[in-house]
Amino acid sequence: MIPQSLNPTIFPFDRAKAWTRVNEEKRAELTVRVENRTLFQQEIALNDAGPMWWAALDVSGWEGRTMEVVGIIPTDAQAAFQSIHLVSDVSEIVDLYTEANRPQYHFTYRHGALGDPTAMVYYAPRREWHLFTIHNPLRGQEICWGHAVSTDLLHWEERAPIFHHPHMVFNGVGFTDSGNLFGLNTESEQAMVLLTPIMGREGGFVSMTISVDGGETFWDLNDLRDRLGRYDLPTNPIVPGWGDAPRIHWNPVARKFFLTHCVWEAAAARHAGVIVEGTKKWSLASLQYTSSDLRRWTRIDDFPLLIYDNWPGEGDATDVIELPVDGDKDNVVLLIMCGLHGYALGRYSETGLNNLDGVPLSPADTIATQHCGFPVIFSGAPEGRGVIMYNVGNDRVAGIPNYEIDFRPNMSFPLELSLRRTPDGIRLFQNPVSEIKQLYRKTHTIRELTVDNTGVSVDGLSDGRYRIQARIDPGSAEAVDIVILGYEITYNARESTIGGKPDSFGDEALDYLRHNAKPAYRIARCEDGIQFDALVDRTSIELFPNDGEGYIFYSRLKLYEHNGDHLTFKTRGGVSFIHDLTVIEIAPTVGGR
Repeated sequence: MIPQSLNPTIFPFDRAKAWTRVNEEKRAELTVRVENRTLFQQEIALNDAGPMWWAALDVSGWEGRTMEVVGIIPTDAQAAFQSIHLVSDVSEIVDLYTEANRPQYHFTYRHGALGDPTAMVYYAPRREWHLFTIHNPLRGQEICWGHAVSTDLLHWEERAPIFHHPHMVFNGVGFTDSGNLFGLNTESEQAMVLLTPIMGREGGFVSMTISVDGGETFWDLNDLRDRLGRYDLPTNPIVPGWGDAPRIHWNPVARKFFLTHCVWEAAAARHAGVIVEGTKKWSLASLQYTSSDLRRWTRIDDFPLLIYDNWPGEGDATDVIELPVDGDKDNVVLLIMCGLHGYALGRYSETGLNNLDGVPLSPADTIATQHCGFPVIFSGAPEGRGVIMYNVGNDRVAGIPNYEIDFRPNMSFPLELSLRRTPDGIRLFQNPVSEIKQLYRKTHTIRELTVDNTGVSVDGLSDGRYRIQARIDPGSAEAVDIVILGYEITYNARESTIGGKPDSFGDEALDYLRHNAKPAYRIARCEDGIQFDALVDRTSIELFPNDGEGYIFYSRLKLYEHNGDHLTFKTRGGVSFIHDLTVIEIAPTVGGR
């Protein structure tokens, strides 16, 4: 029996072998069941020399019930299996959150893989931000949704994961039923709804999972019907279809909810009437449905939606939000985030979404940014705020862990979205949310620096946690290299770009990285240089050039490769000038989640 006072189960893992190839005799399989329900089942790599790190599987939701842990373990790794034990609090795990390579003011899970963000929900009754991502608390492959909650977008409390094995639940979406269409709201709570795709077998579908206690517990819609005797509620699945990344928004012009999700591989080809030989097409089309009450859904085929067959395989996760242009609430424009590749601007119409010229949206309307990380916007944010988060480890190398740490990777810092007029038209800007100022500590200011090819360093920084802001005038130089924690970012004045090279995470990753390097951000206006802004957090760097007109991230940079905690500027081919250089130290937020 699991005593009432006991919480996580701890498992020893070999971090170096969790992703790399392992000899067959070193492989093991671990299954955790509670009263015949499988909570976890995964092939793992155990270290027979003793645990190198510990991972926790939270079983607090099953207190008082019988738990069975079954292992298919190599003979010489029995000691690792025997070391599995129960603890009452994760604080008993040594060095938790203080590991040298762990980011200190970005969200990371205690242990395990952090995959793409899925649902992002602002829950108004409790003034809480709920973050859901694909997650595996024990190793690299995603098996569930992780869940964390914050009241300030800075400090996150990790909750128990949901959607455990044998589900195959990937990217989804969440929202609160603020209009009480399901009749589940009370004076103090609103229904929190998660739309989830179930994949991995023919006839996948989209279902609803609902919490009626502010995100404390979640119920499959069918189970909730039986539990409450509410047989007027719809049944799962709400819509059929083999796909991923359902998205939903309310269209006030058409007075309908619009639900989309993308179709995968062979099913997508069949849907599109295309047969592709020898090529894996991940997202050729989307399925679209409308509803006026969230209960009855109608399939439609003429809904104008961005279908990204000009970017095969990267067409999911389309978020929609209205934002004012230059803060003018009388001039509101629709922002459509287009999965990995960029965004489009438009307005609601009777039939769906039009571009700013009033024509149904098409891929040609996409403003390409080549951002990665499957960004997701928080639904229901107060005062119409557009707050977004990325998985900064999904820079096309999501499957490659950092061997030196027992978690991977981290979320981006929460970003505020805004639309502004530029010489190129209305454009999206992304900047750290204003709440970051609560973390500001000591500020170092240097008004002017003259930089040549010998370089200028700013020393006295510590612990790799700070924000760097400056205006860079390239002067006569062709390029300016900014070296942060030993990582080089180049502002190429001649080519009007800023960017850095991908880090390497091991021999197996090198070829993959060479073919999938993120292109540098191309600066739209650079006559007087650029406004440089960077968030640095030990193993990640986020850039916001030109006050957030671009957003670039670099993650999982390895500390052992860094040559000191300093900031260096160096030119190529001339003299440059750094104006109003400010380095702001940032307080950590981890520990005590």
